[in-house]
Amino acid sequence: MWVNCLKTSGFHTVTISPFAARHSLYHFLAGFKEVFDTGYYGEDIADQVTPHALEWLDNNGKKDDWFLHVNYWDVHVPYRMPDTYRVPFDSEPQIEWLNDDLFLQYVEKPGFRSYHDTFLARNITQETRLQPPRVSNIEQMKQVYNGYDNAVSYVDHHIGKILEKLEELHIVENTAIIITADHGEDLGELGSIGHGFATQHTARIPFILHWPAVPNISTARVDRGLHYHFDIAATILELLGIEVPEIWDGKSFASALQKGAQSGRDSLIVSNIAQACQRSVRFAKNGNDFLYSKTRFDLYHNLPEDLLFNLSEDPFTIKNVSTDSHELVELAQKLLEQWLADMKGSFPYYDDPLKTVLEDGIKFKSMSTIDTYEDYMEHLAKTGRKYTR
Repeated sequence: MWVNCLKTSGFHTVTISPFAARHSLYHFLAGFKEVFDTGYYGEDIADQVTPHALEWLDNNGKKDDWFLHVNYWDVHVPYRMPDTYRVPFDSEPQIEWLNDDLFLQYVEKPGFRSYHDTFLARNITQETRLQPPRVSNIEQMKQVYNGYDNAVSYVDHHIGKILEKLEELHIVENTAIIITADHGEDLGELGSIGHGFATQHTARIPFILHWPAVPNISTARVDRGLHYHFDIAATILELLGIEVPEIWDGKSFASALQKGAQSGRDSLIVSNIAQACQRSVRFAKNGNDFLYSKTRFDLYHNLPEDLLFNLSEDPFTIKNVSTDSHELVELAQKLLEQWLADMKGSFPYYDDPLKTVLEDGIKFKSMSTIDTYEDYMEHLAKTGRKYTR
């Protein structure tokens, strides 16, 4: 783990996060010298997180060589925050891409995290969330957007508090600041709400880097290249002068950052097997950006097995052009096959996790209030929908 590389290089590494407990992934903590679990299993809000970060900075911020990881959960379904903070976005324009005809097409779709079933979860009451339990009209979809926008605004406000503390301690100009996320969010695209698929909107994440010691990084600019999330780890290590382990799949783009140049990979492979079983490839051809998805289990959404979208012309992935673009589909499938061969060749005991999940059999998620396939089919019938794939 890259945090362990920081620790062994002399950095004091700290995390303020319940991530390991929430997901029972305690290897996440490898490399951290200090661990503070907020105790809410990811149900915490920023008001319960930021005070710990500010206290730690007050006590340790002026020391050298530390790495502080602060984990905010607010920009995650179902978008909780205090009533006292909520910002009205009612004056914002309507969702331009989602017209009445498309909405009617999507609202009739079955599936977990569909318009009818935005978040079938236990212990989440309507009073504690900004996301509606179902979306029956465009106004309710706007409520989903407002909830997400409120969550982004709320987290931005708390990141501002941390930046203010760095300024108060007079260390902001010698502190590297990294803002990123583990996934994005579908907000109605393809009839999905949440992050159950390997889509453009779920797989694309922010990466904001402020590094005062390097002029071309401290100057505002945008790198539009394709990068994996784990490329960030390799990049940070190289910027710190720490050797990047040869076995890593991550590739540093530090030199491009230092030169102020564009950089990136030719294509990216993204998978989602925690909910749906879907693998996608993001690539460019003839000046256009494309996303191809191969769906093996569609979370009961009636999705076709092959999806291809021209993101340059169709950023909200409305029109599946796979049946009209056989050469592009073939190219994307070859990229997927080559990636899988490369993965198998890089590790002697590699087994494709997507294949493992399919062989083990799709299991209903414990987070759902519906426990079996039969129960969900009955639920669909009661809501006038049908799963046909």
